[in-house]
Amino acid sequence: MSNKKILRFTVTQRLFHILLVASFMIQTATGCARLFIETAWGRGLAFVFGGYDGALIVHKVSGTFMVLLFLCHLVYLAVVIDWKRFPKGVLGPDSLVPNLSDIRDFFQHIGWFLGLAEEPKFERWAYYEKFGYWAVFWGVVMFGVTGYMLFNPVATARYVPGWTMNLALYLHREEMELAVGYLFIAHFFVSHFRPRRFPMDRVIFDGTLDYRETLDERPAWVGRMEKEGVLAQEILVSEPSRAYKIVSFVLGYFLVCFGIFLLLFGLLNIGAITW
Repeated sequence: MSNKKILRFTVTQRLFHILLVASFMIQTATGCARLFIETAWGRGLAFVFGGYDGALIVHKVSGTFMVLLFLCHLVYLAVVIDWKRFPKGVLGPDSLVPNLSDIRDFFQHIGWFLGLAEEPKFERWAYYEKFGYWAVFWGVVMFGVTGYMLFNPVATARYVPGWTMNLALYLHREEMELAVGYLFIAHFFVSHFRPRRFPMDRVIFDGTLDYRETLDERPAWVGRMEKEGVLAQEILVSEPSRAYKIVSFVLGYFLVCFGIFLLLFGLLNIGAITW
C-alpha cells in the first residue's frame, strides 16, 4: 500500500473550500483596502479593486457570495446527515461535532508536547480541526449579520437604533481581526508549516492523504475503517496525476503567500488606522 492514498475530502468538499477561501481572501483584501486607505499599502490595494468605492462594491459582492456558500453548506449538511441514525449519526467519529474524546485528546496532546504522555491516536477529525471548522462557522454568521446591517445602514437604521451601527462595525472589524489572525497564523501552521506537512499540505486540493502517514497520524481512523471493512473497497484511491499536483501546489502556495502578505502588511500599518 506504499503508493496508495486515503480519500479525505470529496470533490464537493474541495470545491466548497476553494470557493470559501477565494471569497474570504477577496473580502480580506478589500476590507484592508478600505481600513488602511490612509496608507500607501491600503491605497495600492484599493487601486486593484477600482478605488475606495470600488473596493466596497467588491467587498459586498464577495460577502454575499460567502453567505450563499454558507447557506449551500447548511443544505449540504441536511442532505449528508444520516437522520435515521440521529443522534448517533451526528455525534459519531465521522462527525465534526465535538465530544468528550476531543477533551481527552486535547490534554493528552499537551502532555505529548511536554514529553509526559504518548501522542494521541486521532480519529478522522482531530480536536483542533473541529475547532477550526466551528470557528469558521461562527465567523461566517458574525460576518453575515454585521455585514448586512452595514450593507445599507440607512435602511437598517429604520428598524434598529442608530447606535447598533457602531456596534455592528466594531464587531465586524473585530471578527475580521480574529479570522485573519487564526486563519493566517494558526491554520496555516497546522495545515502547512508543521514538520509532517511542510512545505505544503495539498490534501484540500487533491483530496487524498498518504496511507502510511495517515496510519501514523490517525491510527484510530484507519483502524476503524479496516475493522468496518471499508478501507480497501471505498477509501483507498490512486495517486493524483503530476499535473494535478503541480496545479494544487501553485494554487496552494499562492493563497498561503497572499494571506501572509495581507497579515504582515496589516500589522506593519496598523498604527496608521484612524479608529
